[in-house]
Amino acid sequence: TSERLVKEATVRAQGREEEIIRTASMEADAIRDKAMADIAREKKKAVNDAKNEISSLAMEIAEKVIGRALDGGMKPESVLVSAAVFDKEEVASLLARVGDVPVYRAPSDVMEKITGYHLTGGILCSMTRPELPEASSILDASAPRSRIAVLENIVNPTNVGAVFRSAAAFNIDAVLLTEGTCDPLERRAMRVGMGTMFQLPWTFIGKEDVCGTLKSLGYKTAALALVDDSLTLDNPVLKDEPRLAVLIGNEG
Repeated sequence: TSERLVKEATVRAQGREEEIIRTASMEADAIRDKAMADIAREKKKAVNDAKNEISSLAMEIAEKVIGRALDGGMKPESVLVSAAVFDKEEVASLLARVGDVPVYRAPSDVMEKITGYHLTGGILCSMTRPELPEASSILDASAPRSRIAVLENIVNPTNVGAVFRSAAAFNIDAVLLTEGTCDPLERRAMRVGMGTMFQLPWTFIGKEDVCGTLKSLGYKTAALALVDDSLTLDNPVLKDEPRLAVLIGNEG
């Protein structure tokens, strides 16, 4: 009888011990989950703070891009030039346009260490990022634009640059970008676009009904598509439209 009582007591003790361990484990999981959530929240805040800090600057590369940025009214903050190109006439002419801002000269290998990549043009210019206009000001019926390109969630910066460059070549009057589209002031976008984002009016448009807004302002919408029954760009049906919005979709 005493052995039975001892066994029962031992079983109860083991059960309580297992319950305590399970409870402690659950509490530990809850603490861990809360800690991970706090870390994720702090990380997101840090990333957003960093974005806010750097969003006021845009880095331009290559003489032509910087020249077009200056033509577009961008305000330089500072310039970094490779010693290999510092005495070039084109660079000297460009530096004469940046005004009273710091100009730094460095060997090519030092510039590569600073930027993390090889600079083929040998020049970087930090400029104040422009304040983007409201989409309504670009689409204002009092100042109608006959041809608009709408970029929908294009995520590759080189594709965005290529679209801007093509838009300038086809005399597109303005460009609208949905919120999921890559920033046209990203370095590769500016390089591929040859700085045309400083020539064309552009801005991001919110999540509202883009097509509905365009149609309410009298625009005919046309989506680019690789299908057999698509119209060519020089088709009279498109050319005769007084207001045309060309929609360019995501790469996928």
